[in-house]
Amino acid sequence: MTQMQSDVLNKIRNTAKKRFADEQRLFSFEDFTLQAAREPRRYLRNSIDWVCDAFDHFGPTESGGAAIFKQHYGDRFQPVFGQHEVQKKIWQLLEGFSQTGRADKVFVLHGPNGSAKTTLCRNLFAGLENFSKTNEGALYTFSWVFPLQKLGKSIGLAHAVANQMDSYALWPTEDLGAILRSELHENPLLLIPKQDRLEILESWKKELSLSDRDYEYLRSRYENAELSHKNTLIFETLLSEYQGDLLQVYRHVRVERFYLSYQLRSGLAVIEPQFGIDAHVRQVTLDQSLSNLPPSLQSLNLYQFEGDLVAGNRGVVEFSDLLKRPLESFKYLLSTSENSRMQVGPYASDLDTLFIATTNDHQLEAFREHPEFISFRGRFEFIRVPYLLKFSDELQVYDREIKKLKEAKEVLPHTAAVLALWAVMSRLKKPMTKNKTILMSKVLESLDPLEKAKAYDTGEVPERLTGEEKREFRSHLAELKSEHQSQPFYEGLLGPSARELRILIQRAALNSENKTLGPLSIIRELRAHVLRRSDFEYLRLEPVGAYHDYPQLIELAYKEWMSMVDGEIRSVLSMGQLPKIREMIQEYVQKVMILSRGEKIKNRITGKSEEPSATEIEASEKLFGVTEKVEEFRQNILGRLGAWSVENKRTLSGELPFDTIFPDLVHKVRNSMRAEEDTKLAKMSEVFAQQSISELSENRDPESSDLSEGERLAILAYRGLQSEKAYGPLGALEAIGEYVRYRFRVEKKT
Repeated sequence: MTQMQSDVLNKIRNTAKKRFADEQRLFSFEDFTLQAAREPRRYLRNSIDWVCDAFDHFGPTESGGAAIFKQHYGDRFQPVFGQHEVQKKIWQLLEGFSQTGRADKVFVLHGPNGSAKTTLCRNLFAGLENFSKTNEGALYTFSWVFPLQKLGKSIGLAHAVANQMDSYALWPTEDLGAILRSELHENPLLLIPKQDRLEILESWKKELSLSDRDYEYLRSRYENAELSHKNTLIFETLLSEYQGDLLQVYRHVRVERFYLSYQLRSGLAVIEPQFGIDAHVRQVTLDQSLSNLPPSLQSLNLYQFEGDLVAGNRGVVEFSDLLKRPLESFKYLLSTSENSRMQVGPYASDLDTLFIATTNDHQLEAFREHPEFISFRGRFEFIRVPYLLKFSDELQVYDREIKKLKEAKEVLPHTAAVLALWAVMSRLKKPMTKNKTILMSKVLESLDPLEKAKAYDTGEVPERLTGEEKREFRSHLAELKSEHQSQPFYEGLLGPSARELRILIQRAALNSENKTLGPLSIIRELRAHVLRRSDFEYLRLEPVGAYHDYPQLIELAYKEWMSMVDGEIRSVLSMGQLPKIREMIQEYVQKVMILSRGEKIKNRITGKSEEPSATEIEASEKLFGVTEKVEEFRQNILGRLGAWSVENKRTLSGELPFDTIFPDLVHKVRNSMRAEEDTKLAKMSEVFAQQSISELSENRDPESSDLSEGERLAILAYRGLQSEKAYGPLGALEAIGEYVRYRFRVEKKT
């Protein structure tokens, strides 16, 4: 070993020792009780309180979900995207359980396959693991420790040495003859006899000036809590041997900090649907490794609990695909969840556990028909986990997957967006028109899946609607989102799962015919996918207009991609730029305001005050496409500006967001400018058909006089997509080529 390696190992060793000391992993019982007395709530909280504290520790997300599900814990888990309502409901239910003192129901996450039920559980586990490593989330249990028989006498307890030390807890391992751990991770404070706990509580109340509410909280968590059968026997036996001297008993208690771990099955356990025994007992006094126990303990029949329920105590137990198991194998949950008590043969023990289960909706619907369902209904808290219906949430799922593949192939912008948009549109149902106003029924009848997806995502209202129709649509948007949720076939029940579609991304990346990983390669995979009707239930749904018409939805996603590329090309070519349009609208509004007041405006060139130019005002109104009387239009503009000022409590001075105040004018100006822009883009497309743009662009100045306007625009578009819009050279060619083919029916020249 080199000196450098030795130095590194020594540094790691010292760091580990310091970390171990900082984490305060081992205590004597007396030291632990002194520490608990300073902050009793933290040391007496049960598993539900502790999980609630973990949620509070991470806090909420900006979207209202729980940040514990949003932590990025490395490649072990897929992050949770969306499902904010599910996260909020879990948090609210936990807080309700904490107020009552225990979780007397099983959380049942149900939904279609691949809707992130397991992902939610795995990320919850990861968050709880992380919280248990913090000072705020520290958890403690205990073990019984006994010195080697050769060091003592009588019942194997080293009286001579014990008199020199307060506890065996910190004795070197080589001097210990036997260690019996609390397999249920029980709280060390339960070792204080029940009849003495009120005295402890009263002392805390006095010393810490606890409120009645805080005192009642501690009493409810502590006064009647029970030790397990094994630990009670050990405690009572030692107490008899020491003739009632509790301090002598506590010398054998080693308080240990423990950490939740999914991998080590410590406080976190997953029970798979394969039939197995969730809990059993094993006699520990027959174990030869414990031959150094004191004779008084060896004579006892000591049994310890084992199994998944035991491993998850003081944390969370998840029943994965619960309803795939035979009913008899989880019937015990009725009494276990209600009473927080586990019965295994003749032995029983209190449990301090949050139970979570997952199942898909098909299995749940079948279970609802079972005669036993009524019994379970009161013990289950059902939490629906549908497919995502918000495009921006779904996009994050695929964007993460695509980023992993960027080293393999050049990735185009909007690749994840096209797939996410198709996925969300495929899950949407046609809006209901019954019991709606005549105007709203008319709007909903014409609403296509793309418009509905955009409305769900950002509240965007279709631009084609009239002003009155837009107001009606906005007022009914919340109702639109909820109208299908009370139905058996709710929105988000059927459709493609993200799990399935991530496979399509991998196929597109592995296909050697695809030079890039982009929207086109995804669309090709989707077109092949929708032909597999026998493999996927949702593909067999009958179309209702454009809804559930999966090939048509691909075309809608494709057109939306072309709209994105159109906007990018116009942007890099400085066409239809918002700042210019905003400035134009601002100048027009200011002139109309001055004109209405009978005032004059200073000429920026001559410096003279003069009336606003009627020609300039009329030219702007022509761009706006004014069809009503000019005076009515101008009064309407001023009225809208005044209403915005009142609503937003802003004076009509300084820089104002005219594009936000008058989005319809922005749209009309852009449309008015498009005819001239389209003529230029057509020239660019002709060049694209005749020449290789990459070769034309190489070492050429786009402002060179020997280039035609079409060539100049082609070079600027090709370079601009790369420098401003994150395209690679192949991706820029692919996007422009598909755009000119779609927009101008011109085939790309490679």
